[in-house]
Order: sequence, then structure tokens, then C-alpha cells
Amino acid sequence: MDINTLHYFSVIAEKKSFQAASQLLAVPRSTLSRKIAELETALGIQLLNRTTRQVSLTETGMLIYQQCQRMDDVYESIMAVAQNSSSMPKGVLRVSVPVTLGRLVFARWMVAFNKQYPHITLDICLSDSYENLVENQIDVAIRVGDLKSSSLVCKKIGMTPRWLVCSQAFARQHKPEETRQLNELPLISLKTDQIPGDRWRLSRKGRTELYDIKPAIQVNDMMTLLEIVREGAGIGMIPYFVAKPYLSPNELTRIMPEYEGELATFHLIYQKRDNMPRKIRVFIEFISQAMRDEASLQTG
Repeated sequence: MDINTLHYFSVIAEKKSFQAASQLLAVPRSTLSRKIAELETALGIQLLNRTTRQVSLTETGMLIYQQCQRMDDVYESIMAVAQNSSSMPKGVLRVSVPVTLGRLVFARWMVAFNKQYPHITLDICLSDSYENLVENQIDVAIRVGDLKSSSLVCKKIGMTPRWLVCSQAFARQHKPEETRQLNELPLISLKTDQIPGDRWRLSRKGRTELYDIKPAIQVNDMMTLLEIVREGAGIGMIPYFVAKPYLSPNELTRIMPEYEGELATFHLIYQKRDNMPRKIRVFIEFISQAMRDEASLQTG
């Protein structure tokens, strides 16, 4: 019995679709269909109920799928032991990184990482979405904020405050001193699946309050928000590490400095493993140190 066929069956059962499994495995759908048919013939039982839209497990298919999951865990443990015994970490490492962090600092870090570990092939995905690490075969993700699931490791590695920022030209015309004055001015806000675009959390002297705002412009990309603010369109709440390169007499300025937005806290997210592959372990160590060395990501 081919172990690859059992793996194919496990993925098809998880995705409930030959097409989805084909895309994930990079194996033609016709090949998967043939392999599963051969497996059912070899076992003398039907494993899947097939319809035009999806597949479902038979009762026996469910029992075999549960055994396949255990087999996958054993296979991963064997590969981890083999990789960890190697003197040089190697293999493909899939990493998911927030878009803004990736553009501003992560690319620089990865050049250094690649020089230090040339046998590790980096597969980097810039995304602000909270993808499922297991389903998307992601080894490590960097995320802003805490993780809800307890099935994954969540390691805090850095933080940066969010500041109220505007262009120098805008500041010369408008000088708000209290939060109630903000809605009298054009506000530029970030709106994502995790961040509401009509509410800011501001702290002053240890006291934190939520403020409903009426933004003139909402955008789902921080770098675009930054450019809009640089153009003098209004006030934005921008993480310090994003604004830092532009805080100068001719660019951006911080207004109402006694107020500070909610800290942006960065975490490394990865699966719990008995035998973590060395490529993942060295990456975690490298990124943790890179974060500690980055002053703008250790503020607050």
C-alpha cells in the first residue's frame, strides 16, 4: 500500500473536495481520483461518498481517516528528528507576515537570514489575514495582537505604540488639544477585519478610553494610509515604526503627544511539536533577536 495514497486520502477527507485537495497537493485531480479508486479496490471497501460538489466519508472511511492522521503525525516526527540531526538546517520554510511589517523591516531581516542559512528556502506570504496555519501549511506566522486558539504557540516578540500623526503643513493650520476636537478635523483611519475604522482607543496618563470617530477616509492598507497623511489630507493613527522614517521638520509630526494609541504587539505563531524541525527553530531564534535589535519595535 502506497503511503502517498493514504496521505492523498487524508487531505481529500479533510478538504471534502478532490479539487481543493488537488490545489493544495499540486497533484492533478484525475490522479487523485485514480489513486483513491485503487485504494478502495485494494481494501475492498468504499471510503468516500462522492457527489458533484463534494465528498464525504463513509463510516469506515472515517475510521481509516483517523488512523491516517496519526500516521501523518508520526511521519512529521520522523522528518523532524532527521532534520534536527543534520548539522545544517535546510528545507522549505513557509512564513506569513503582516504586509506593512514585511515591506518596512522584514525584507531586510530575510536578506540577513538567507545569508546565514543558505540551505533554507524561504516561502514568504505577506498577508494581514489570520490564515489557518495547518490548512495553509504555514510553518511560522507573525501576527499583531493575541491569539485566541490554545492549540498554537503564541510568543510575544515586540511592540510599538500608535501615535496621532499628520503632515507639518496640516499641523501649522490645525492644532487640536483635546479628543473632542478630533471629529472637527479630517481623520484618516485604518479599517480591516480586525480593526474597526470608526473607533480609536487612546490612552492618557494611564487611562484608556474608546472614541467614536467620523473618518474622512478609511483604507485597509497602512502604507496607503501613511501616504494619504503625508499628502496633508488629515490626521492618522500610525504605528511608531511606520511613522519613524518620516518624523522630521519637513515631513510628519506627532500631535497631541500626551495621547497614545493602543500598542501594536507582535507575536510569533507556530504549531506545538514534540520534535520541532531545526529550520523552524533557527528562524524563531533569528526573528526574536531581530525584533529585540529593532528599536522602533521595542517601544512602549
